[in-house]
Amino acid sequence: MLGVLLMAAAGSMEPAEATVGREALLRWSGPPAAQDSWVEVTPLDSNEAARVYYGPRLGSLLRLGSHTVALVCVGAEGLATRCVRAPLSAGAVIEAAPVHGTQLIGRVLHGRQALAGARISVVPADLDSRRSFAVPLERDRNGRLVRDVATDSDGHFTIRQLAPGRFRLEITFPTGPIRHSEVFDVPVAKTAGRSGRAPQMDLGELVFDEGLTMHVAVLDEDGDPVIGAAVGGVQAAISAEIPHFSEARTTVSGIALLSGLDPGLPLTLRCRASGFITEDMIFDSPPGSVELRLRRPAGLEGQVVTEAGEPAEGATIAIRPSGGTVTSGRRGEFAFSGLVPGEYDIVASRHAERSTELRVALTASERKRLLPLTLYRGKEATGLVLDAKSRKGVAGAVVRSTWPPGAIDATTDADGRFTFSHPNEPDSAPAPVEIDAPGYPQASMPLPAVDDEGQVVLEIAKGGRIRVEAWDDSRDEPCLACSIVIQKPGGTAVILSTDGSGVAESGLLSRGYHRVVLERVRSLGSVVQVQGGATARDVIVEPEVTKTVTFGPGRGHLEVRVRAAPRGWLLVAASIEGQQVWEQEPDESYRIVRSLRYPTQLFLSNGAGVQVFAATVAREFEEPTLDVTLPLTEVSGILASEQIGRAGVALTIVEAASGQPSAWARTDDSGSFIVPYLRPGSYALRDSGGVLQTFTVVEGQPKNLGEVARVGTRP
Repeated sequence: MLGVLLMAAAGSMEPAEATVGREALLRWSGPPAAQDSWVEVTPLDSNEAARVYYGPRLGSLLRLGSHTVALVCVGAEGLATRCVRAPLSAGAVIEAAPVHGTQLIGRVLHGRQALAGARISVVPADLDSRRSFAVPLERDRNGRLVRDVATDSDGHFTIRQLAPGRFRLEITFPTGPIRHSEVFDVPVAKTAGRSGRAPQMDLGELVFDEGLTMHVAVLDEDGDPVIGAAVGGVQAAISAEIPHFSEARTTVSGIALLSGLDPGLPLTLRCRASGFITEDMIFDSPPGSVELRLRRPAGLEGQVVTEAGEPAEGATIAIRPSGGTVTSGRRGEFAFSGLVPGEYDIVASRHAERSTELRVALTASERKRLLPLTLYRGKEATGLVLDAKSRKGVAGAVVRSTWPPGAIDATTDADGRFTFSHPNEPDSAPAPVEIDAPGYPQASMPLPAVDDEGQVVLEIAKGGRIRVEAWDDSRDEPCLACSIVIQKPGGTAVILSTDGSGVAESGLLSRGYHRVVLERVRSLGSVVQVQGGATARDVIVEPEVTKTVTFGPGRGHLEVRVRAAPRGWLLVAASIEGQQVWEQEPDESYRIVRSLRYPTQLFLSNGAGVQVFAATVAREFEEPTLDVTLPLTEVSGILASEQIGRAGVALTIVEAASGQPSAWARTDDSGSFIVPYLRPGSYALRDSGGVLQTFTVVEGQPKNLGEVARVGTRP
C-alpha cells in the first residue's frame, strides 16, 4: 500500500534544517514511492497555489508551507485518488494513501436530449474552503493531473476510479451553464473484481431542464459588436441549496446565448470584456433578449508642483470614490486609468506641505489632462499621543493621515510627541488620522484642533481580544479552518481562520461593540458559496480583557430509554432546526443527535400514521441519557358510518387549553383509529374541518370515543 505521512515541524523535535516555524513536512511512508505516484497539497486557508510532488521525490523530506489546514490528495496509476483534510498544526500526523476505487458511470440529459461534450468533475460534498477545487482523477500522458471527463455523443460519462466518500458532480455544459448533481456516497471497494476491473456504480440519468435561452447582444458605445465578451448569469431560489450558473462568450456578431435559465427566478447578469467597464444588470425574471452597451473606461493625468513651480516628486495623489492612490514621478507626473464615468475628488499631498484638492467630471473614453496641482508649505505643529487611562505619552506610535493620504506620516518620540504640518486649510474639515502603537489596537479619529498649549493631543486606549471556539456539527469535531468575521460598526472587518482545535484569536481590538460571525464557506467546484449572519454573537470588547465566543457544538448525542417501548416504533426528534427520525436499537433504546440551541420535542411513531408526543428535552439538559415513561392510555374511535371517504382521514389530537398538538393519526379502511400513550389531560380531536369532539384521558383507563361525526356531515 502506498502511503503518505504528514508531519508538522515542532521545534527541536525535527532536524535543524527542517524546523521553520510551524512549517509542515511531508514524508512518504510504506514501500518506496513508484514513478507514477504523486501527492497534491492544496491549502484551504489561503489562495496559495497547490503543490504537486511526483514519484521518487516523495522519498525525501518536503516542506509544504505553513497552513492551518490543507487538502492532501494522493494518487497512483491504477488506483483511486484519496483526499483528506489535514490539519497542519505543530505535531500533527496524518496518513493518506491511494486506494482501490469504484468506477462511476452515468448519463447527462438536457431536457430529453443527450448532452454531449459536457465536462464532468468530482467535488467533495462538504469542502469548507474559499477556493475552487475538483478532485484530481488521474495523470495524463504528459504527467499532468486530470480533473474532469467529457460526456460522449449519447451523454454518457465514465470516471475510471473514485475513492470512497461523499461527493457531488459539477457539470459544465458546452453552452455555458454550470449545474450540480445531488450528493452521492461511494462505497468502499477493497479490491477489484475477478475480471480485474473496479466495481461499478451507476448514477443513472442526470436530467436538467432545458429552461429558457436568453440572447444577449453586447455592443460598444458606437453600436459595434464586442467579440469575446464573457457573459455570466446567476439565479438563486430561497429554497435552493446551490444557485444556478450560466456562462457564455460573445461571437463575432456580439451575441452570447445563456441557456438553461429558469423563467421563474430573478437573474443577475454580469458582462466583462477587455478594454471595457464591467456592467451588471438585475432582472426579476430573465427576458428573452437584452442589449448591453459597454462603456470604455476614462482616465486622467496631471502634474504636482511646489509653490515655486518645481516638479514635486514623491507626492501621494489619491482619488475617490474609487479609492486608488499613486505616487508622482521625478517630473511630478501621475495618471489614473480604468475609471468609470462620473465625478471624482482628487487630492495631492506630501509630508510637511499643505494638500491640494479638486473635483473633476469624466465621461466615457475621456482622457483628461488636469492643470498642475500646487503644494504649499504647511504650518508646522506639534502633536502628542497619550494613553487615555494613564495620561502618559506613548512612544513609537505611527500617526498617518487617511485623507489626504501621505500628508501626515510621523512617529512619536520617547515622550509621545511628533511634529507635522497641517494638511488642510484652517477652516476646512479635520483630517482623519490612524494611529498604530505597540500594545494598542489601531485607532482612527479626526485630527483635533490645537489646544491652549499649541499642540494637538490624540488619546488612545488599550484594546482587548476576542477568542473564538467553533464546532463543526456536520463532522462532530472542532471546526477546522472555519471563517470568522469580526466587525465593528463603521470599522474594517477582521477575518480569522480557526486552527486544528477550532480556535481563533484576534489581535488587539478597540473597546466597544463588535459582532462576531461564523461564516459558512463551501467550495462547489468552480464556484464558492459564502453564507454568514445566521450564526452571530455580539461582544463588548474591554481593554486588556480577552472575551471568549463559542459557536456550538450546536448538536449533541443523547440516549433515550423508553420504558416498555413498543417494538419497531420510531422516535422523531423535532426542533426549530428541523426534525430527524431514529430507529430503535437492539436494546430498544434510541440513540439520537439533538439540538443544543433549542428545545427538542420527542414523538413516538409507528410509521403508519400514528405519532404521539413522548417528551421535551430542554436546551439546558446535560445528562447523557433520558428516561421516558409512557402512560398506560389508549384513545380510539371510528368515523360515523354514514360518511363517505372515511378511510385515510388525517386526525390531530390537541391539548384543550393550549391547542398544542399532542398526537396524529390516520383512519384505516373501516374509518377506525387508535392512539396509545397519550398523557392524561383534556384534549380535542380535530380534522381538516375543525374540532370533532372533546374528551379527557385518565391514566389506566382506555377511552373509546365511539362514532365521531365529521364537521359538515352532522345531521
